[in-house]
Amino acid sequence: MRRNLLPLLSLLLCTGLRGAQPGGALIVERMPIDLPAFEATPPIARYATASEYAEAKADPNFLYERLLYRSNGVVVSGYLYGPKQLSGKLPAIVFSRGSLIVHNQAPLLVTMMRRLARQGFVVFAPMFRGSDGTAGHDELGGADLADLRNAIEVVNSLPSVNAGEVFLYGESRGGMMTYFALRDGFPVRAAAVYGATTDLEETLNLQDPDRKLARFLWPDYDAEREGIHESRSALRWPEKIRTPILILHGGDDSLSPRQSLRLAEALTVHRRPYSLVIFAHDDHVLTRNRHKRDQLAVEWFQQHRLAPK
Repeated sequence: MRRNLLPLLSLLLCTGLRGAQPGGALIVERMPIDLPAFEATPPIARYATASEYAEAKADPNFLYERLLYRSNGVVVSGYLYGPKQLSGKLPAIVFSRGSLIVHNQAPLLVTMMRRLARQGFVVFAPMFRGSDGTAGHDELGGADLADLRNAIEVVNSLPSVNAGEVFLYGESRGGMMTYFALRDGFPVRAAAVYGATTDLEETLNLQDPDRKLARFLWPDYDAEREGIHESRSALRWPEKIRTPILILHGGDDSLSPRQSLRLAEALTVHRRPYSLVIFAHDDHVLTRNRHKRDQLAVEWFQQHRLAPK
């Protein structure tokens, strides 16, 4: 969880992302994304250099779109990135972003999504209800978990995607969402997370000691405290994580890497498939090792792809 918590009918081979019409029961609208200048969005600097961003912005081989899709009674925003032209179908990564209520994350995500797409994936990043100008209340693992489940259905409906070859990738809060998805048996091949909380109570004690944020997220927090902690702490149910997961953490993360280490220990006890990498002297989103971070995730996903027929 970041410190600022308080503050996609017909099969058209040889077609790229734009080949799919807004059909598919979930998709409401598709819009091209016009990326701003690097200097216009200072937070980009945490995720990319100016040259990396300029290269991604100018790349003619990929299409970047904002999707609106239906999710259990609300319309949710998400960003889709993939090749303009292809011959055949690709696996997909559903990336869950960090933080809580956010707006216009497209500039921050584009370089990471491009790195993944250049390795042969279609990438979709749901923003979750209540963010990016959409309705609904973010509950960090409540009704918003349906937005991730429906994001998987969105990518499975795309002509460019090989349905059934979907992977989950999560940053911080999105890592927590990934754990919840694995607990609930979402249909994915494998997953990877970085900077993800595994013990909610410990994290709240550190980052939200007076529970102001907790009461905003969960108005019934005082009455349902233990249930909320239980359902949102992967350390409480490691035996339910059966999907192969790659766990990444920064050694200098303000969210202690001990949370990931303790989960790895529990997964070992239950003989669950996982791999763990701690990056010494790196931060919450692995800024210094972001290329290595994404490469490790890609390699993990490639290991767990469907066997060729």
